Amino acid sequence: SMRSVADIYKDYKIMPQLQAHQLRVAAVAESIAEHMSVPLNRADAVAACLFHDMGNIIKFLIPHPVFEVSFEPEGMEYWRQVQADYVARYGKDEHAASVEIARELRLSAEAIEYIDNIDFPLLEINAASDSYERKLCAYADMRVAPYGVVSIEERKADGERRYKGRPNGFADEHRKQLDDALVRIEEQLQAVCGIDLRSITDATAEPLFDSLKSRTF
Repeated sequence: SMRSVADIYKDYKIMPQLQAHQLRVAAVAESIAEHMSVPLNRADAVAACLFHDMGNIIKFLIPHPVFEVSFEPEGMEYWRQVQADYVARYGKDEHAASVEIARELRLSAEAIEYIDNIDFPLLEINAASDSYERKLCAYADMRVAPYGVVSIEERKADGERRYKGRPNGFADEHRKQLDDALVRIEEQLQAVCGIDLRSITDATAEPLFDSLKSRTF
């Protein structure tokens, strides 16, 4: 039977800030898709954005050293238990978990393929791809920082701050290639989009949340 996005988030015990992240990414994608002049598999692209990070609690640090995250009202122990349950069920790779959950939700093969390609290290591959759906999903994800919709420049600065000195950070040379690829993707989308991509902000994204939450899958 069909469930709303809001119900699916509840059933999968998705943390509030992760719900907000996925809704923001979907809202950015939807805002762009609406104005694109090329044929686009819009429904699957937006679905991919709504569910691309469902397994993310697996890698989430509880408590978090950088973000002020509220674990209330459930409390930190509750979320630690949810995390343990996820690892027991899906393993330690949050990306593989998200793909597995997309299968459980019976998303289309296309939506699952888009989810599989939303990843910072894949930006060069997406820039070279001829799939506008993959470009759209990857770009929308990069437009969302932990606290809201931002420009790609702000997101880049935010990423540099967050990963500085972290062992899994990318070598500067590689990071620059990926940042360049993101700029290319923005140019590719802008060339076929009737609105200025930079006009999409948190203020334009948030009004779309309710309709996104009530979509059924």
